[in-house]
Amino acid sequence: MERYDIFISYSRTDSSKVEDLIKRIRAEVPGIDIWYDIDGIETAEEFHDKIIDAIDDSKMVIFACSDRSLDSVYCKKEVMYAKNTEKKIIPYLLDGIKLKKWLLFEFGMINCVSAHKSDEVDRMIRDLKKWFGENSKDEDNPTVISEPTQSVGKDNEPQRNQTPSPISTSSYIQQPQLRQDSALNNVRIDVELKGHVTDHRPQIGLINGHEWVDLSLPSGLKWATCNVGASKPEEAGDFFAWGDVKPKSEYTEENCVTCVKINRYLRKNIYISNIEWLQQKGYVDEKNNLILDYDAAHQNWGGTWRMPTSAEIDELVKYTTSKWTTLNGVNGRLVTSKGNGKSIFLPAAGWHVPRCYTRSREWGYYWSSSPLETDSKDTYSLYFYADNIGRCWTSRFGGCTVRPVSD
Repeated sequence: MERYDIFISYSRTDSSKVEDLIKRIRAEVPGIDIWYDIDGIETAEEFHDKIIDAIDDSKMVIFACSDRSLDSVYCKKEVMYAKNTEKKIIPYLLDGIKLKKWLLFEFGMINCVSAHKSDEVDRMIRDLKKWFGENSKDEDNPTVISEPTQSVGKDNEPQRNQTPSPISTSSYIQQPQLRQDSALNNVRIDVELKGHVTDHRPQIGLINGHEWVDLSLPSGLKWATCNVGASKPEEAGDFFAWGDVKPKSEYTEENCVTCVKINRYLRKNIYISNIEWLQQKGYVDEKNNLILDYDAAHQNWGGTWRMPTSAEIDELVKYTTSKWTTLNGVNGRLVTSKGNGKSIFLPAAGWHVPRCYTRSREWGYYWSSSPLETDSKDTYSLYFYADNIGRCWTSRFGGCTVRPVSD
């Protein structure tokens, strides 16, 4: 017998909207059991097992549809597994989005609920009251799904009715028969999940052999646990000039790929690297972020790894706490999520400037992929020392460390 009434599949970037929906459902349908989060998942394997078990133990699924969730591999797997185990599925449209082809292909006739249409939301709440309200607890199988309306078409192949019926208590997404060959049909893990209210995505994992940590940031961005060139969190790793993908023995304006020397008044050398010049040379994209060809994180680690943008550095600082500490004798800052308590350690590795390696063990400078908007040769970076952490700008020819991120 199922332990939960509803399993909610969603993208973390939509957490606030999903929580608003959950609050309303719980307020208007007393006693309803909603599963939407896992606390303390440590491995991808554990994540998969608990998600499978949670869907198995739920009577229906609400899929919070947004551009992010429709592109999410995890959300797609959750919805497809719910389909293959004959769960009722309600697509709940958070934004004015267009449904992806994979959803239309898999389910055919779809009745959706738009979060911006009060009559549709009210109708869904009424349905939930009928199915899961206090007066329905003793009913037998309150979530029976009616079969799709079909007609026989070419070559006697069933054809779905192309005109969706109004939202009703009997049908949201119409389910096909259960595929008996599903590899997941017989997988059930017996764990206790009820009552957890945190994050329901895996919190650590590997991409191309490099570990990431989910810090429960609004963007869903994953931060690596080590610097490029390092094998342990406390190691500095390699240093790069901005736009270089290989470390070097000396860091100067003359050997920086994203600086160019011009001669003015025939007297002195001036190095320029403003955004207009970076665009002309093809170093940055349409959003003025360094392209992957010149991204040290991507070129050294591959996969979906890249350097963070300046906005992503701001997000890290805003949604985490940090403290100056030591790890295996190395000074740095321990950055801890306000959402799930997960942490990364950033060693104070210093930086390289012409003919000098400075501030090791005192300061940290980590490149972003975003150049300064003004006419300058500087790029935004994450900086910190014993008393503070934030975003600053650093000359592109200097050698800074790189902490990769991935979407």
